[in-house]
Amino acid sequence: MSSLPVSAHDLPSILTELSLNEYAAHIASERQRGATVDGEEGTSPTTLEAVLAPLYMLYGKVFNSAVGIALHNAEPIVRYIVDNNSGDSNMRSREHFLNTNGEEAHTSGRCLYVVGAHRILSVFYCPCRAYNYFGIRRQEIWMCKHLLALQIALLLEKRGLSSDCIREKKVSVEKFQEMIQELL
Repeated sequence: MSSLPVSAHDLPSILTELSLNEYAAHIASERQRGATVDGEEGTSPTTLEAVLAPLYMLYGKVFNSAVGIALHNAEPIVRYIVDNNSGDSNMRSREHFLNTNGEEAHTSGRCLYVVGAHRILSVFYCPCRAYNYFGIRRQEIWMCKHLLALQIALLLEKRGLSSDCIREKKVSVEKFQEMIQELL
């Protein structure tokens, strides 16, 4: 069966994806219930605590910090997009930022995410010290707060549940290349 994880290392990403989808569905049902007439009962089968429990079990304090970043703007999340109207035409080729499903998260051009002070090109790597030490070196965490916050914000944006989690800025091709070079 292709739907089963290949190894134990796949389980956290699968559980994260499922939990984030359940979280988005819960938020959508709460909004829908808020739009119903006062006398009607909404149909929300689970509580917010039940929806968030798997994510808290996987990530603990990291999850709390990620929610603070994604939903309460504890640290800004900015999407830098190459302005296709400026620069060399051969530099306008589209490179898509992929989320964990392999789907396009943003399709208008090449983009780079900045969460707090960290530049993120992929949802699988963050240059922060915590991820490098606890995630890569000691293999104690699967994601840092920056990666988890970015995934939460992208999912909420994709579902149309929040449009203010991620700020968007267009930059020239030269500025974008400069930002990428600073990562190297």
